[in-house]
Amino acid sequence: MSTELALFNKVLLAVWERNKYWKNYGGPLSRIYTELFPIYEVVHTDSALKDLLPSDSNVYVDFWEKRKFIYLDPPQRESSAVPVLSLQCNFGCSIPMVSLKLALYLLDERRDLRAIGFRFESPGGPGLHHYYHIQLINGFMRDAPFYRGHDQSVADSTALSWLPVTQPALPVGADKPVKLLLSLLISLYGVKYVGDLQINNSVLENQLTDYLREMRHELDEPIVCYWKVVRSGYKSCYAYETDKQEKQFREYCGRVHQNHELTRITQSNFINSSCIKKKY
Repeated sequence: MSTELALFNKVLLAVWERNKYWKNYGGPLSRIYTELFPIYEVVHTDSALKDLLPSDSNVYVDFWEKRKFIYLDPPQRESSAVPVLSLQCNFGCSIPMVSLKLALYLLDERRDLRAIGFRFESPGGPGLHHYYHIQLINGFMRDAPFYRGHDQSVADSTALSWLPVTQPALPVGADKPVKLLLSLLISLYGVKYVGDLQINNSVLENQLTDYLREMRHELDEPIVCYWKVVRSGYKSCYAYETDKQEKQFREYCGRVHQNHELTRITQSNFINSSCIKKKY
């Protein structure tokens, strides 16, 4: 089995392991899970997931054909949403074909079940979508719109039919299937989730660190901003670099520099500035 395919499977298994206690959620989440379970059957065990994943002897897999799905934890800032994941892939190509279809299920203001979705995809061959990208979707398949609740025996074929599901196809910072999968996880949970995933799963053995670095998703890199401070009545000025939030930096300048004027500057202007350079 190729290194990329093996790691792709390891990440999916680690995600399943981390999210296998989804049934423990209560409140609105419990209701969503209860409604979805008969429609989108969950993969119950790691052995069942292993049987579904691609391998050297079975390079093409399609979760939709099996009507199997992975239920993920709610995103931190959308804690009332239930992510449901479906996978289709073919590792028998020079550029492996991967389509990760993600539905986010929520309750609307009337407490009705609603969903919106995204597909994270590998290059599709010569044409408009020949790069790693993300698109909106209104169903797990074109002829299978998202389920909309127990009050409808079948999904409403007109639901979200107005969504632009072809363009835009947003570029994603990936050049391999594992990076595409990490992009999906980061979009839901942030970079720290991926770091924690490999720390808490001995099978991954820190194999994701280089991927994150190549994607420029370093875990601890701060954002530095640059400012020029001119004090009224003084000829001298200051050029600051700071990783503090703007409000905190302005409060600092108010304490240290009386009657000052603040101007945002570029990194290049900071480097070439004749002002007194300071760091805060």
